[in-house]
Amino acid sequence: MHERTARDPASSARYAPSTFLRWLLVTLSCGAGAVHLVMVPPHAQESLVMGLAFAAAGWFQIGFALAVLVAPTRVWLWLAVAANLVFLTAWATSRTVGLPDWTGDGGTRQARSADILCVVFEVAIVVGAVALLVESRVLERWKSAAPAVAVAVAVGVLAGTTAVLVSPSTANHAHASGDEHALPTTATAHGHDASDPSAATGHDHTESTITYDKLPAATKAEVDQVIALWANKYPTAADAASDGWFNPGRSLYGIGAHYVSTVGFSGAAAFDMLNPNILLFDGDGPDAKFAGLSYVVADVPEGFTGDYDAWHSHPSACFEGGRVSSLTEENSAVWLSESECTARGGQVRPLENDQMMHLWIGPEYINRAPIFAHDHPDLYDGYNPKRDG
Repeated sequence: MHERTARDPASSARYAPSTFLRWLLVTLSCGAGAVHLVMVPPHAQESLVMGLAFAAAGWFQIGFALAVLVAPTRVWLWLAVAANLVFLTAWATSRTVGLPDWTGDGGTRQARSADILCVVFEVAIVVGAVALLVESRVLERWKSAAPAVAVAVAVGVLAGTTAVLVSPSTANHAHASGDEHALPTTATAHGHDASDPSAATGHDHTESTITYDKLPAATKAEVDQVIALWANKYPTAADAASDGWFNPGRSLYGIGAHYVSTVGFSGAAAFDMLNPNILLFDGDGPDAKFAGLSYVVADVPEGFTGDYDAWHSHPSACFEGGRVSSLTEENSAVWLSESECTARGGQVRPLENDQMMHLWIGPEYINRAPIFAHDHPDLYDGYNPKRDG
């Protein structure tokens, strides 16, 4: 028998994928990994599980980039495809139906610039890795154009990653503050859709869509503290009135009657989760039921954990007969403009320095609308100055 002195050339050939596409994968994976690692601290504040998950994703993507750069193998490419598909699935789930409660990040999230960019990178990584698995020398046939394409994409990835990482919205990614989530922070600034019952109010504000039962554990624990103190303290407006609270206005469309405990209170007070400025009731009479409460501060605060609490502001309010009769918004189907207010003999008083947020925790209201919603649909029978005159 003849002993073989050399291995089959096909078996000894080293896997050598396209240089240009390898560098693209390196750049894309470094960009995605950087975004994930930057997001570790804010997510860890909400949930240790999510913080560790973001760290693991980021380090894997950095590690994959190094592996592809130094010693690319088919195994690493398959791992990249599988891992990035997992990351993409987790992201899509968090933006549609919400992650499981055990993750500490239950409830749906709003897509933001940082995670959208990361998703684009991950999709490109999957496509590029599959291309190399199918044809290892892909792009080599276009030797004249490949370097220019690779450089252009790499520069785009670096520029996009840098822009997102220095964006203020990224710094507030885990908590809405009236930015893009805020949106929730969060909670993204938007105008009402025409199909919404509160449509055409002419008022842009941050909005939240998460319901109480979908809140992550940390946020729900804070809301539960407020519920324990306030949900049953004043079952009716009469109960609140007997303890010094009073209503300076009418029960308004979508937001109810606002009871305060001081005359001319200032929104400059610091956010105090357990001591709201306003109590919300579902009507004008003494039998009106407790619907929720509201916070008023000068600037958007840290607020509740996560990017779910939606802060908003109004430019001014219309006072008629010494009472608040309308918010003031231009071109609104509900609220009076400032000129319409004065034409009716009302007085316009500015509110533009105040930031407000509603928390619908009334026993009959908590499960019938998003917990931090601006409007509550069960209160659309409140006074509408355009409809009711």
